[in-house]
This record gives sequence, structure tokens and C-alpha cells, in this order.
Amino acid sequence: MAVSRQVLDDIRARIDIVDFIGSYVPLKRAGANYKGLCPFHREKSPSFTVHQARQIFHCFGCGAGGDIFKFTMQHESVDFMEAVRILAQRAGVELHFTEAERSEETRKDTLYRVHEEVARFYHDVLLEHSSAAVARQYLGDRDLGPDVIKDFYLGYAPGGFDILEQFAKKNGFSIELLETAGLVARNEQGRRYDRFRDRLMFPIRDLTGRIIAFSGRILGKDDRAAKYLNSPETPLFRKSRTLFAMDRARKSIIESRTCMLCEGQIDVIRCHLAGFTNAVAALGTALTDEHAMLIKRHADRVLLVMDADSAGQNSALRSAEIFLGAELSVDIAPLPIGEDPDSLIVKKGAEAFRAQLDKTRSVVNFQVDVLAARENIAQEAGLRRVVAAALETIRHSASEVQRSRMLQELSLRVGMTEGVLRSELRRTAPHTSRATLAGNEAESAASSPFAPPPPDERDLLQLLINSPEQSDLVRQFVQPLHFTDPRCGAIYAAILNGQSGDDLIAAARETSDECVTLTAQLIASDRRLGDTDELRERAAQDLIISIRRKEIERNLRAVTQRRASATPEEQQRLTEEIAGMKYDLVALRSGWDKASLILE
Repeated sequence: MAVSRQVLDDIRARIDIVDFIGSYVPLKRAGANYKGLCPFHREKSPSFTVHQARQIFHCFGCGAGGDIFKFTMQHESVDFMEAVRILAQRAGVELHFTEAERSEETRKDTLYRVHEEVARFYHDVLLEHSSAAVARQYLGDRDLGPDVIKDFYLGYAPGGFDILEQFAKKNGFSIELLETAGLVARNEQGRRYDRFRDRLMFPIRDLTGRIIAFSGRILGKDDRAAKYLNSPETPLFRKSRTLFAMDRARKSIIESRTCMLCEGQIDVIRCHLAGFTNAVAALGTALTDEHAMLIKRHADRVLLVMDADSAGQNSALRSAEIFLGAELSVDIAPLPIGEDPDSLIVKKGAEAFRAQLDKTRSVVNFQVDVLAARENIAQEAGLRRVVAAALETIRHSASEVQRSRMLQELSLRVGMTEGVLRSELRRTAPHTSRATLAGNEAESAASSPFAPPPPDERDLLQLLINSPEQSDLVRQFVQPLHFTDPRCGAIYAAILNGQSGDDLIAAARETSDECVTLTAQLIASDRRLGDTDELRERAAQDLIISIRRKEIERNLRAVTQRRASATPEEQQRLTEEIAGMKYDLVALRSGWDKASLILE
């Protein structure tokens, strides 16, 4: 679904960013701009700046930045199209969709209404119907009373195979719509039946609080039935992108920058009741990269609260690998044997649970503790297996800083030097990443969409934004493909096309959200890299040389590696090519006059 640039510009023109953000965040004028406390991270001194002339915001504390669309996406945790709808309604701009798009939107709106009505039906059954007595007794036994039932809108799906079909007829819903919603299924003979029967029902909501699916817990003893049954994938619901209670926990997660991940819905509910309002849970599926990115939009740290048995330990370590790959800090809080958050809080209270959380361990320390209990690390074979497993976990981290810290922790635990462990990490690396681990970590990190861009690439963009008169010089020697950071390359291409200000932000949005954030950071900064035209030109020359020198160095490493496995004839040609690149590198160090001749 697409929205034209004209419509987006119309929305921007009708909504002043200072007035808009000021309705969420108290702002005070600071010179030509406005400042306030950042809504995306906890801070005491204002570092959040809104630029009225440029119609962008930027936080110098956490790095958030963009235009009104990006602010809405981050503040409301919605995607771009939902942000457009919110802002269009505020601006009084009508959105025009094709017939197919309008039909899809109508279908989704109807599905939201179906889920809301069915949730109300299940909720009323739980509160009033005699068939739900067993569910009310179950909740009472678990100290989950009427207030909890109403607050979390719990329900009960009665027995019977066609109760929802009767409900649909009474309320004007088609049975096909209930199938699309995943509430009605078909057996092998094609006969429809209610998916949820004799189950305690937990509504699943999206980030805006709309009900999009259900999770049902069986109450009787039936070895043939799953303990928990979740809605299938639907146009509204994707398990890999949804976390239970994320809509409730979001504010607390943003404030604390920590997301507590539990294993079950009742654990999450109990945590919220006890004041641990940053708790969420996955929904009957292994954690995914999409879950990690959802959490990363709100937090810097994940706290895994898992059972103390082997299954819980293994689950914690698998989950940790996913979060390390998203550059999130990960700590693990194992519970006493036989306890989960719900049972521990009910038996011993919130303070006992908090005391357990205070015993959290880093991923490395947790893993070594777990494996040391399974292996004899006094013997070399056992120690090697423990170290190999820990290094494999460390390898999942996308951050060199994080890997280095984890290697330091492992060094202290196993009595080996960090250098030995790093060498082993490189030696056992997959072939495709060995070169990176052998000394190219910084370059790899630079190309990550979540890592800071290389300083020279960032500075060159900064120079061109604030000193556009240097663009004619730069375009002679630098092309977008010379940038190692894809965001920088995209921004540079837009600058070459003459885009600036709002147009530059709009062009960045076509690449990624991270590109929008980086563009806003660059626009928000007033660095000019020189007080005179002569100094700015010299800065441009130095940055051109730096970027092109790195390009030659990358090519030199690649050709040198190819030569090692080449035929004798090809080795001769590659040797000459290497000599030429080394000559060029020497020339680049000789000043602009000689360097410009090499680079043209």
C-alpha cells in the first residue's frame, strides 16, 4: 500500500512539528529550536531537540530522530502506514486508496470488530455462565479474582462445536469471516467446528491495544490436547511479531529500557499485578529475530526469567543468541527449582521475586554455570566443550564491544587469557566470516544498520548537508558504491540528486527507518567542518582521500586472498594488480594534488 509524496508533503505542511510533539512532550524554546526531556529514554537533563525550521526532531542522548512520521512510529509503536493514517486524520487530509486496498482495509477493520465481539462473548461467559464455573474456580484457586478477569478481559470458550456459528448468525457475522479470523476451523471431512472449546481465554492484543488473536488454556486433564492453543496465523496475527502484554508493558519498558521476558501468560499477569509491568511473553513459538527487533525498538536490555530445569536453561540460552544478534544486552534470572514467577510471587511475595531478579547473571556466566554442572571442567575435554559452547554464543553478538566484554567475562571464568579465547574464536569461525573476525570487525560493524557509520562517511555527509557548495568537488571522486554503510550510500545518492531538508528525509524513508534516524541526526547538527570556504574544501579533500583509500585497502585484501589459491599464471597477474594498488596507497599519502590524479 503506497501513499504519494504529495500527500505526505500535504500532511507535513498542515502539522507543525513543534505543536505536534509539544502535545506529547513539554518543550521550551532554546534559541531557534525547542528542547525537552526525551520520550524514548530516561534522562534528567533535556537532550531532545525539535528544529522548527527543519521540521525534524533529534535526541543527542539516545540518537532517536526523524520527522513527524518517525516520531509517531516510535511514540505509538506503529508501522509507517499506521502513522500516516494517524497524522492524516489529525491534519484533515483524506487518504485515497485503490479499490483493492480499500477492500483489504475494510476486511481488516471487520476482523478487528469480530475479535472484539468474540472477546466480549467469551468474557461474559466467564463472568456469568454456569458452564464457566470450573474456569472461575481455577482462577480463584490461583488468586486471580474478578478484578484481574476484568482488567485483562479474560474469557471462557464453552464446549460445543458450533457455538461461535450460532453467535455469528445472531450478530450478523459470516461463518467465513470467523474462519479467516482463525476462530473456526475445519476437520478432515470439511466440517466446521469451534477452534477453542472448554478453555480459559486470553485475548492477544497488538501494540495499540486492539485484539488480534486468542490463547486458550485447557482446564481439564486431556493428554491428547495441547495445554495452550493459540490462534493460527491470520491477516492480523503473526506469532513471530507478537508478544503477549506488549501493549501494556510498552511504557514501562521504554522508561526502564529493559524488557522482562517470561514463559507464560499467567506469569506475565502475575508480574504486572506485583508491579513488574515490563513483563511480556512469547506465544507458543520460539523467539524470532522479529521479536528481538520489536523489543529493540523499546529497550536496550532483555531480562530472561526462565525455569531452573534443563528445558528452561536451554530455552534461555537459545533466546539469548537471538537477542545478542540484535545487539541487545541480555541477562538471565533463573528461578528456584520448581518455581515460576506466578508461584514464587504467590507463595513469597513480590519482594522475594525482586530479590531473585537481583541475582541475574550475564549470558556468559549463566552458561558457564549451567555447563559446569553438566561437564567435568577439571578435565581438558570437558573444559574445551564448555569453552566451545560459550564461544559459539559469543559469536552470535553483532557488536564488537559486546563480544569483547563477553570474552573478558569468559576469560575470568575459565582461567584463559582473552587473547587465547579471541584466537580460538577466530580459528573456529565459519569460513565466510573468518576474515572479518581476523581483523575486520570495525568494517563489519560499520555496515550493520544499527551500528554508527564510519566517521569519515558520516563527516562527508555532514559537510555536504551544511556546505552544499562542496558537492561539485565530491561528486567527481566519490560514488554511492564507495560507502561501506548502506545508509550513508543512500543519503549520499539523494544529495547527489539535489535533495535536502524534507526531501532528504523522504528519500531516506525509502531505504529504512534507521536511514531516517541517521539523516535527522545529520540535519540536526550544525557542524560545518571548517570556518572558511578554504578550510571546508580542504576537509572535503581529506574525506575523499580517506573514503577512497579504504576502498583500495578492501580491494587489496580481497585480491591478496584470491592470489593464495590462484593458478601460477593468475598469481602473476594478481601480483601486478597488488603492486599497483600499493603504489596508489602511497600516492594518496602524498597530498591532494597527486591523490586527485590517482582517483580520477
